Amino acid sequence: MPGFGIVQGMVPIVGFNYGARFYNRVYEVIGYTSKLLLLYFTAVFLMVMVMAEPLFMLFEHDGDQVFVQEGARAFRIVALGFSFITYQVILSSVYQAMGFAKRAFIIALSRRFIAFLPMAFILTYFLGVEGIWWTFFAADLITGGISYLFYRGERKKLYTEMKHHLKTA
Repeated sequence: MPGFGIVQGMVPIVGFNYGARFYNRVYEVIGYTSKLLLLYFTAVFLMVMVMAEPLFMLFEHDGDQVFVQEGARAFRIVALGFSFITYQVILSSVYQAMGFAKRAFIIALSRRFIAFLPMAFILTYFLGVEGIWWTFFAADLITGGISYLFYRGERKKLYTEMKHHLKTA
């Protein structure tokens, strides 16, 4: 949740500066927010890798070690994709702030519907129940990679606009 809070703080800054054609500020805030978010998601990933069992023990009261072990294992698999969602989260919010509602909607849907559902069918077919947990990682990897490519393209466009705007100002 704090990661999404960081992004929600970025949205009005990007929206205002994009509308005012301060492309250098937009470029800088997107880069800064991306670094913060990547750092945050990586830290959470590492915390889950180390603390999965103690976290699951908070929800276990009957001494059920299978619940703790299997839950921690599933949590670790899901956490493998945490760092990959950085650019998907950033990009959907940047598009929202810039007024590109359709793009924001497609990017937001891509993770949990466009990539997740087909991967769930494929991976559960081959891996059974285990495939459900790997679906989270696969969907995050796919949408994260695609979003990163779009993110790079958008940053490049902003950089070009920034250079053009500075020449004409």
